[in-house]
Amino acid sequence: MDPNWYGTNNLVTWDIDTGVVGYGTMCLRISTTAIKFDGLVYNSPGSYSIVFYKNGEVASNLPEFDMFATLNRGTANEIEVKFNVVNGVGSFKFDAANYNAKNNVIEVSVGSLLDSTYRTFKITSTYEVPESEIPA
Repeated sequence: MDPNWYGTNNLVTWDIDTGVVGYGTMCLRISTTAIKFDGLVYNSPGSYSIVFYKNGEVASNLPEFDMFATLNRGTANEIEVKFNVVNGVGSFKFDAANYNAKNNVIEVSVGSLLDSTYRTFKITSTYEVPESEIPA
Protein backbone atom coordinates (compact mmCIF):
# COMPACT_ATOMS: atom_id res chain seq x y z
CA MET A 1 0.00 0.00 0.00
CA ASP A 2 1.07 3.55 -0.65
CA PRO A 3 1.08 6.55 1.73
CA ASN A 4 -2.70 7.08 1.52
CA TRP A 5 -3.65 3.72 3.08
CA TYR A 6 -5.42 4.20 6.40
CA GLY A 7 -6.44 0.67 7.42
CA THR A 8 -9.88 -0.89 7.74
CA ASN A 9 -13.05 0.48 9.26
CA ASN A 10 -16.50 -0.84 10.23
CA LEU A 11 -17.87 -0.23 6.71
CA VAL A 12 -15.00 -2.01 4.96
CA THR A 13 -15.68 -0.13 1.71
CA TRP A 14 -13.71 2.11 -0.59
CA ASP A 15 -16.63 4.02 -2.06
CA ILE A 16 -19.71 4.57 0.09
CA ASP A 17 -21.57 6.43 -2.71
CA THR A 18 -21.46 3.53 -5.20
CA GLY A 19 -21.44 0.73 -2.64
CA VAL A 20 -18.26 -0.81 -4.07
CA VAL A 21 -16.96 -3.12 -1.38
CA GLY A 22 -13.25 -3.16 -0.80
CA TYR A 23 -10.70 -4.28 1.72
CA GLY A 24 -10.50 -1.06 3.71
CA THR A 25 -10.44 2.69 3.65
CA MET A 26 -8.48 4.83 1.24
CA CYS A 27 -8.16 8.54 1.91
CA LEU A 28 -7.53 9.97 -1.53
CA ARG A 29 -7.94 13.61 -0.52
CA ILE A 30 -4.69 13.68 1.46
CA SER A 31 -1.59 14.47 -0.54
CA THR A 32 1.71 13.09 0.78
CA THR A 33 5.30 13.59 -0.27
CA ALA A 34 8.26 11.28 0.29
CA ILE A 35 10.86 12.53 2.77
CA LYS A 36 14.24 10.82 2.52
CA PHE A 37 17.99 11.19 2.77
CA ASP A 38 20.26 10.23 -0.10
CA GLY A 39 23.30 9.03 1.81
CA LEU A 40 25.98 10.24 4.14
CA VAL A 41 27.57 13.67 4.02
CA TYR A 42 31.28 13.62 4.91
CA ASN A 43 32.13 16.47 7.31
CA SER A 44 35.65 15.66 8.52
CA PRO A 45 37.62 12.48 9.34
CA GLY A 46 35.24 10.23 11.29
CA SER A 47 32.38 12.78 11.25
CA TYR A 48 29.26 12.40 9.09
CA SER A 49 25.77 13.82 8.70
CA ILE A 50 22.53 12.79 7.07
CA VAL A 51 20.10 15.37 5.71
CA PHE A 52 16.44 14.62 5.02
CA TYR A 53 14.91 16.30 1.98
CA LYS A 54 11.34 17.01 0.88
CA ASN A 55 10.90 18.17 -2.72
CA GLY A 56 14.60 18.99 -2.95
CA GLU A 57 14.70 21.18 0.17
CA VAL A 58 15.87 20.32 3.69
CA ALA A 59 12.90 18.88 5.63
CA SER A 60 13.43 21.24 8.57
CA ASN A 61 9.90 20.75 9.96
CA LEU A 62 10.46 17.10 10.87
CA PRO A 63 10.05 16.25 14.56
CA GLU A 64 13.15 15.13 16.44
CA PHE A 65 13.88 11.40 16.27
CA ASP A 66 16.75 8.96 16.77
CA MET A 67 18.69 6.92 14.24
CA PHE A 68 21.69 4.63 14.53
CA ALA A 69 25.02 4.31 12.75
CA THR A 70 26.96 1.04 12.94
CA LEU A 71 30.61 0.84 11.91
CA ASN A 72 31.97 -2.53 10.78
CA ARG A 73 29.04 -4.74 11.81
CA GLY A 74 30.09 -8.31 12.49
CA THR A 75 33.79 -7.54 13.11
CA ALA A 76 35.85 -7.24 16.29
CA ASN A 77 35.73 -3.42 16.00
CA GLU A 78 31.94 -3.22 15.60
CA ILE A 79 30.44 -0.16 17.25
CA GLU A 80 27.04 1.49 17.12
CA VAL A 81 26.21 5.13 17.89
CA LYS A 82 22.77 6.59 18.43
CA PHE A 83 22.28 10.07 17.02
CA ASN A 84 19.45 12.56 17.07
CA VAL A 85 17.91 14.07 13.93
CA VAL A 86 16.91 17.69 14.55
CA ASN A 87 15.31 19.94 11.92
CA GLY A 88 15.95 17.25 9.31
CA VAL A 89 19.70 16.89 10.02
CA GLY A 90 21.53 14.30 12.11
CA SER A 91 25.27 14.03 12.80
CA PHE A 92 27.48 11.34 14.29
CA LYS A 93 31.16 10.60 14.78
CA PHE A 94 33.46 7.61 15.19
CA ASP A 95 36.90 7.73 16.84
CA ALA A 96 40.05 6.52 15.08
CA ALA A 97 40.19 3.45 17.36
CA ASN A 98 36.83 2.26 15.97
CA TYR A 99 38.11 1.78 12.42
CA ASN A 100 39.77 -1.25 10.84
CA ALA A 101 42.99 -0.71 8.88
CA LYS A 102 40.85 -1.00 5.70
CA ASN A 103 37.43 -2.21 4.49
CA ASN A 104 35.31 -0.03 6.80
CA VAL A 105 31.55 0.12 6.28
CA ILE A 106 29.00 2.40 7.97
CA GLU A 107 25.36 1.29 8.07
CA VAL A 108 22.68 3.81 9.00
CA SER A 109 19.56 2.21 10.45
CA VAL A 110 16.19 3.05 11.92
CA GLY A 111 16.68 0.56 14.73
CA SER A 112 19.39 -0.58 17.08
CA LEU A 113 21.52 -3.58 16.23
CA LEU A 114 22.64 -3.91 19.86
CA ASP A 115 19.35 -3.09 21.62
CA SER A 116 16.80 -4.83 19.40
CA THR A 117 13.93 -4.17 21.84
CA TYR A 118 14.12 -0.42 21.10
CA ARG A 119 13.28 -0.65 17.38
CA THR A 120 13.65 -3.32 14.75
CA PHE A 121 17.07 -3.14 13.09
CA LYS A 122 16.66 -2.16 9.44
CA ILE A 123 19.50 -0.77 7.34
CA THR A 124 18.50 2.31 5.35
CA SER A 125 21.91 3.25 3.93
CA THR A 126 25.33 1.61 3.52
CA TYR A 127 28.54 3.58 3.02
CA GLU A 128 32.02 2.21 2.27
CA VAL A 129 34.48 4.51 4.01
CA PRO A 130 37.43 5.64 1.86
CA GLU A 131 40.77 5.41 3.68
CA SER A 132 41.13 9.21 3.36
CA GLU A 133 38.13 9.67 5.72
CA ILE A 134 39.54 7.61 8.59
CA PRO A 135 40.71 9.83 11.49
CA ALA A 136 44.43 9.80 12.26
